[in-house]
Amino acid sequence: PLYDKVLNRGGQIIMSGFYREDIPAIRTKGEEEGWTYLRFTEMDQWVAVTFMK
Repeated sequence: PLYDKVLNRGGQIIMSGFYREDIPAIRTKGEEEGWTYLRFTEMDQWVAVTFMK
């Protein structure tokens, strides 16, 4: 909820420091906030997910 208050409509947020298997839970929470899941990127075993409001 805090991020949603400061993120402008059309703005993007990148959240990182997760494992690939965490993506479904993170995606679900983001979509519950009304955000659109855009993509994930992976480096070594770490993942970053990008959403747009």
